[in-house]
Amino acid sequence: MNTYLLLDLSNLVYRHFFANNKPTGSEFDIEMCYLATLNTLAKYHREYNANDVVAVFDMPNSWRKLYTKDKDVCKTHKIYKANRRQNLTESEKRKLAELDNHLDELANLFIEKTGLIVLRRKYLEADDLIAGFVQKFKNDKNIIISSDKDFIQLLDNGNVTLIDPLSGKARDLSEWDHDAKYFMFEKCFRGDSGDNVQSSYPRLRSEKIKRAYTDNFIRANLMNHQFVVETIDTNGVLKQKEYITKELFEENQLLMDLTKQPEYIRELMDKTIEASLTNRGKYHFVDFIRFCRKHQLQIIIDNISRFSGLLSGRGRGL
Repeated sequence: MNTYLLLDLSNLVYRHFFANNKPTGSEFDIEMCYLATLNTLAKYHREYNANDVVAVFDMPNSWRKLYTKDKDVCKTHKIYKANRRQNLTESEKRKLAELDNHLDELANLFIEKTGLIVLRRKYLEADDLIAGFVQKFKNDKNIIISSDKDFIQLLDNGNVTLIDPLSGKARDLSEWDHDAKYFMFEKCFRGDSGDNVQSSYPRLRSEKIKRAYTDNFIRANLMNHQFVVETIDTNGVLKQKEYITKELFEENQLLMDLTKQPEYIRELMDKTIEASLTNRGKYHFVDFIRFCRKHQLQIIIDNISRFSGLLSGRGRGL
């Protein structure tokens, strides 16, 4: 059994960005962001002594955004993650745009100048690629580092561990009776306000969801529920739209269940993972040092031995 350490790099970099860049500040501190991210990689590499390290990145304009922008197929017309980056100042928008560019720089560095397995592909989110990798290597040990709670659904495989980097502790399914399917069942009713995914049955009580999970009759009644949502458009006009719970529940499954992506997306996930495994790069020591000097990461250079094993793609025994 191999041990794979999967790092949700977009999640980690953004977390370090918001921790080290004050909204009122005028300067963007990418150096601190890079330093924190590289130290996090080294920390977990040492702690779990994995055979391989997998760096995973989001890409903008994911298939979920494209799906929800298509008014002919999307039931709610709520654009996926459209509520992100709202009400930002011009300074904050500029900083985040810079961060997006630096994420590209970091991903390209890892792809071209290190021996890490790097997963990144147009239209795919880190969620898709991490889930695809875990599903492909389901008989190996997979340790996921991310503060994204949605990865809890992957804990149906006893070989998967999810570590929250905010606390350093492993998440579990105790709140959902140690049942990943129950977690997703509830989530598809609740939706996800953080990702702008609408509830399929607003204000539904938890006890009713739990009963519906095991009772087909109760579940069928819930799925047939109809309700109206009122919104005010940009012109101040009140609009009403009627929904059927079953239709929204199924759409929420498509958007949030990491086994329910469209078939063409599943194929793209598989091809991306295979290509990353087949075409791994090699560690270029001089180029990595040049990157560190560019971003004034002298502390990394002074402790380069802590990073060489990680960046070379070598695993245990270091």
